[in-house]
Amino acid sequence: MDRAFRNDPRIIRDLVIALQDKIQACEARQHPYGFTVVTLGIIPGRHRIVYRLHIWPIGFALPGSEDLMIHDHVYDIQSHILAGQIVQHEYVESALGAEFASYRGLYDGPHSVLERKPGAVRVFETAVSTFVTGHTYALPAGALHMAKVDPSVFTATILRTDYREREGDPVILAPIDAPPSFRFERDLVGDDAIAATISALFRELTCARSI
Repeated sequence: MDRAFRNDPRIIRDLVIALQDKIQACEARQHPYGFTVVTLGIIPGRHRIVYRLHIWPIGFALPGSEDLMIHDHVYDIQSHILAGQIVQHEYVESALGAEFASYRGLYDGPHSVLERKPGAVRVFETAVSTFVTGHTYALPAGALHMAKVDPSVFTATILRTDYREREGDPVILAPIDAPPSFRFERDLVGDDAIAATISALFRELTCARSI
C-alpha cells in the first residue's frame, strides 16, 4: 500500500474497495472535528507510517470545536480525496494577522486535552485551496491549516502520516477570549454505526469507479 500511495494514489481507491470487509473490522473513533477516523494500519520503523481513513458523513456536527479549527501536526501528511471535497486554508505567523490564543494538544487515552499556552499569536492566511475527488495534497509537520468540509456532501480521505516528529505537541488556535483548557472525547464508533459509514463510503467509491 505504501508504495502504491506514493507512486499513484489513485490505485488506493480500488484497493480500499477490495478490502471492504477488513476495513469494517478496523478500530474507528469519533474525532472532535466531526469526522470518523478509521485506523487502517501502521508501518513501523525509524519514521513510523500510519494510514487512516477520515470520513465525514452527511450532516456531521462539530461537538463544541467550531472555534478550534486552525491547527498543525507533528507529522507530515499526504491526503488523497476518495469522495467529496475539502477546502484547505493555510496560515503563517505574522504581525499582520489576527490574534489567537495558542493551545498545545495532549492525548490522555481516548481523550483530547487542550491546554492554553502563555501569550498569544497572530496568524495570516496565505492560501485557500479546494481539493475534490481524485486530488492529493500534502502538508509538512508544523504547517498551520484548517480543513473545511460541507456537511451536505459525503466526504472521505485516506491519509498517509509520516511521523518525522518535531519536538513539542500539536498546536491548536482559538479565539483570544477562549477558556484555559478544553477536553474532548474520542469515542469508539459502534459496530452498527461504522458499518453504515463504511457502506456509504463504498457506495461513493463504486459509483465513482463506474463513471
